[in-house]
Amino acid sequence: MKKEKSTWTICKVTLSRGLWIAIFLIPFLWLSTLLLLFMDSTKAGTFGDMFGAVNALFSGFAFLGIIYTISLQRRELKLQRKELKLTRKEFKTQNRTLSFQRFENTLFQMLQLHHEIIDKLEIKTTEIDINHPSERVDEFKKRWVFKESKTKILKALLYMRERGYDETESTGLITKIRILEGDEEYRDWIVDSYLYFYKRDEGSNLSYYFRNLYHIFKFIHLSTDIEPERKRFYASLVRAQLSPDELFLVFYNAFVPGLGHPNMLFLIKEYDILQNLDDNEINTKYSNHLEVFERMQNQCENPFNEKLLM
Repeated sequence: MKKEKSTWTICKVTLSRGLWIAIFLIPFLWLSTLLLLFMDSTKAGTFGDMFGAVNALFSGFAFLGIIYTISLQRRELKLQRKELKLTRKEFKTQNRTLSFQRFENTLFQMLQLHHEIIDKLEIKTTEIDINHPSERVDEFKKRWVFKESKTKILKALLYMRERGYDETESTGLITKIRILEGDEEYRDWIVDSYLYFYKRDEGSNLSYYFRNLYHIFKFIHLSTDIEPERKRFYASLVRAQLSPDELFLVFYNAFVPGLGHPNMLFLIKEYDILQNLDDNEINTKYSNHLEVFERMQNQCENPFNEKLLM
């Protein structure tokens, strides 16, 4: 860069000197041509030959002018290239900003829908009151639905574990009481218990809720607009919206093939969705469930083919 500047300085000095010489020399030469009027033809020819060097001098000035013009064009092209690089960088920055804003807007709209779904949740349960001949109808709304659903899942686990389930029931499930040995045995019991709740006790009303929650985390996971570190940050924001009762339901939903297994199970593992799960009740009554779940997570592979989905 310094060498280029020094060359450019020398060129400018040379040209400026040449211009000053031309300014004084051209009028002098023009005036000298008046002498030809007072000379004979032979002397005039000799006098004209004296200006051959002057012609060469002006040719040199013309050549320097061309070089000067080329140098100016080179400098302008370099400036244009620099401006284009800066423009490209600016466009890339703007595109990243727009993509980031688009991601955030979509995510927050999905979160808003998540809360709207919760606000519209409503289930009614009918139980026979021993003290009264009539049935008692209980109505649960919003987040109270999760608490009631948690209670019913615990009841389903107890029922399936201690009594088994008759094929003649409406769900069509068969669960034979047996000694539970190994993860598969426990998974079968958990899956049957959850499906008993899901198909018999209004659990299907939560299907829209689970699908939307799954797609929120899937959207974060498959997004190409943010870096992996930022994905964990946004996943933590979504995780903070989930109550302990919701996490309890997400935990057991992840056992069931076709519902939360394997896709949601992988996302739970990837983004530590159950970080705030209050597992005291599970650990007290069914400690093996936590162990089976942990082994399931360790064996779970990525079910998303990002190259095809992006």
